This record gives sequence, structure tokens and C-alpha cells, in this order.
Amino acid sequence: MVRDFTTEPEYEEKLDWVRSFVTERVEPLDLIYGGREFHPLDDEVLRDYQPSPGIWPTAHLPAKRQEARAKIAAGVEHLVGNA
Repeated sequence: MVRDFTTEPEYEEKLDWVRSFVTERVEPLDLIYGGREFHPLDDEVLRDYQPSPGIWPTAHLPAKRQEARAKIAAGVEHLVGNA
């Protein structure tokens, strides 16, 4: 890799490590998975996706706990009102 600037020796060691890691660990994967390319998610995968109505996912526990408390409070209020 040709660079037109200098790097500090400690950072150069990290760059050498990254370079060797890619050469020794990543590039051989091309031999195993040769011909395969990365394809980002296409529209078919995301076609039926519906975002959650709020800012939190639908399985967000504090939101579910709040819904459960409201449901129980409504049930208790109904029971107390009918007593």
C-alpha cells in the first residue's frame, strides 16, 4: 500500500496487523466462498415489513408492562364500579 504520509510507529503496527489479518484470514475465504457476492436486502424481503407504531419495538418490555397495568386497572375499575 503506497501512502504519501507517515504514520506513528504504534499505529503502523496496527496497520500491519490488519494487513496480515486480511491476507491470512479474510482473503482465503474467497477460495471457499468464491463466486458468492454480497447482496443487500432486496424489496422482496422487506415487502411485508411494518414498523412498530411507537418509537420502541412491539416486544419492548416496559411498554408491554405499561399496557398490562392499564388493562388490569381497567378490569379492576370495572369490578369496583359493578360492586
